[in-house]
Amino acid sequence: ALPFQGKFVFVDNSVGKGIPSIWKLESRLSACVIINPFAWFNDEFYGSPAHKQMVQGISATAQPYIDRNVDECLKTVGNLCFAQSTADMDRAVSLYKEAMK
Repeated sequence: ALPFQGKFVFVDNSVGKGIPSIWKLESRLSACVIINPFAWFNDEFYGSPAHKQMVQGISATAQPYIDRNVDECLKTVGNLCFAQSTADMDRAVSLYKEAMK
């Protein structure tokens, strides 16, 4: 067992590998923060056409979460989930849906 007194905040930056730990520690957590930066850019990138395109894509992906539209959120699971098969992807979507309830 972890030697923490009371509940604590879990910060994950493992690109999904820490998720099983979150579920196992659920009763001991006061909050969970998942940070998965996917790139670091030089100063010239910001404001470029590629940057604007990336911002538009991320904004479009974020909107269903802002709106709390679970059905639309589920359509984004495959964006960063690398499944071995359709069955694996279907299972990931199912687990994600259950977690969002």
